[in-house]
Amino acid sequence: MLNSIQDRRVKTDDGYDLYLEVPDQEYLQIYEDVNEEGAQNILNLYLEYYSDDGRPQGIKVNHDEKNHTVNIHTRLSYEGNTHTEAYIRPNPIRHYSSQRQQ
Repeated sequence: MLNSIQDRRVKTDDGYDLYLEVPDQEYLQIYEDVNEEGAQNILNLYLEYYSDDGRPQGIKVNHDEKNHTVNIHTRLSYEGNTHTEAYIRPNPIRHYSSQRQQ
């Protein structure tokens, strides 16, 4: 799903406004409803995927049924942030293989 997201950033005085546009079919395959909790999850995955150190402030989510998209808007702040350590996802196949060999 992350590869399907269209993004746009607009520079502001105190950071950036980030707009994410997610195809609603892909969003609704994972989440039952369009809500702030799902939007927060997508936003966190998106920032992690791109190793972005911005901290989201105030999330707005809207289901645009006419264009078949879920639109997520937030303000990203970079002032005073600490560097986010890269997160390496565990490889479940390697874990499963090592468990079988024991």
